[in-house]
Amino acid sequence: MQLHEGEHIQKIFHKHPIIMWSKALGSVLCVLLPLGLVIGLDVSGVISWSPDFYIFLITLLLSWSMFIWLVFFVGYTNYFLDVWILTDRRLIDIEQIGLFSREISILRIEKIQDATIETHGLIAHFFDFGDVRLQTAGAQKEFIVTHVRNAAGVKNDILQAIDRRADRSQNVQIIDTPPLSDPV
Repeated sequence: MQLHEGEHIQKIFHKHPIIMWSKALGSVLCVLLPLGLVIGLDVSGVISWSPDFYIFLITLLLSWSMFIWLVFFVGYTNYFLDVWILTDRRLIDIEQIGLFSREISILRIEKIQDATIETHGLIAHFFDFGDVRLQTAGAQKEFIVTHVRNAAGVKNDILQAIDRRADRSQNVQIIDTPPLSDPV
């Protein structure tokens, strides 16, 4: 992502780490629950299994664990590479989609008309993360900064960038020159 000439980065925002920790916990549970079930059935002696079935079961559990690791890795990559960059001119949303696809959306600061914060649930409130919804004039879709840490601070940073941009554009003076007179 290249910046325009004279454009400067103000802030970089990421999703809150609790989002990744919840995915990690889900992955660990998805690996441990089937393993615990198999160990529980084996210890209880309810089912007597042949050695060939043990090999099949171990292969199945290892394959399942590798699949869950792959899902976790894709989720981690998406978490780590999703970023919002606030410059003095634009808000840039870089969203990783899967492993090999990326979507970049750009919103010019002066187009933003309204900013709203949404916090859903006790965990989001306790860990201080939420969504910042930015509304623009025109037919553009709503611009959403999702699961960002300190959503109120992000909103304030964006509004301050808007104010600084408006101040700079008002300070630009237009010099009127008188029209050239005809030498008639």
